[in-house]
Amino acid sequence: MKNILVPLGISPNDVATLKYATDFAAHYNATLYLIDNTEGLPGSFNIHNIGKKIEQITHNKLEQIIEEAKVKNNAIKIVDSEEDLIDTIHDLDEEVNLDLIITSPSSMDFKENFFLGKSTGRIVKQSRIPVLLAPINAAFTSPTKALFAVKKRQVKQEKSLSALKALFEKFSFSIHLLLVKTPEYKEEQAKTKNAFLSENVTENLTTENATVYQGVLEYFKVVNPDFLVVFRRKKGFFEKLWESNVVYKKDFYCTIPLLVLKEF
Repeated sequence: MKNILVPLGISPNDVATLKYATDFAAHYNATLYLIDNTEGLPGSFNIHNIGKKIEQITHNKLEQIIEEAKVKNNAIKIVDSEEDLIDTIHDLDEEVNLDLIITSPSSMDFKENFFLGKSTGRIVKQSRIPVLLAPINAAFTSPTKALFAVKKRQVKQEKSLSALKALFEKFSFSIHLLLVKTPEYKEEQAKTKNAFLSENVTENLTTENATVYQGVLEYFKVVNPDFLVVFRRKKGFFEKLWESNVVYKKDFYCTIPLLVLKEF
């Protein structure tokens, strides 16, 4: 992983999120790109080195977060954009090839019953970049055991697993692959047609449930993971949760890091 985006200004936990992202990025010597999630009209798009004079950087809010987090400046850049958030992420990806987005589950419109607010929900739902949702106020620790919940074991393109592969190569955690047989399940979905999964999965698990999330709940205590991995497919883990951009705690809640992969 070389380039990681960290949207800030969308959560009351921004300082902790930036610390988490900085500690994570240090394992890869990756560059962090910070963006202030202030929706605006189409306009300029620029990337600033943090090392420039403070008056050359327009987002004082980001500067304050960086100062409070006490992170090193040489691996951080600020993305200055007046575009819509998703358009900005798309443009930045085109320019630097983003490997991952790290963000907090809660947004500025956070209410006690929300797991994801509108801004974070849009990022996960509409961007094409894998998203790592860092637990609120948690410090980054190397994962040792991942629960990977899927509706089918087939993966169309290797690119879809790139973020998981990068994490596995760095931290060598065990992968417990949970196949959830939902009502629309077909037998061919049980076949693993992917070299990475065939070679590196520690344990294959199977359950029958109405949704993937219910399968996760069933096996969460059994596996006791410190890392949860799911796919954001057109018909997948968040299909029913995201008829709108928000996700309610009554429908889904996670207290460990959640990696949301995108299917290509």
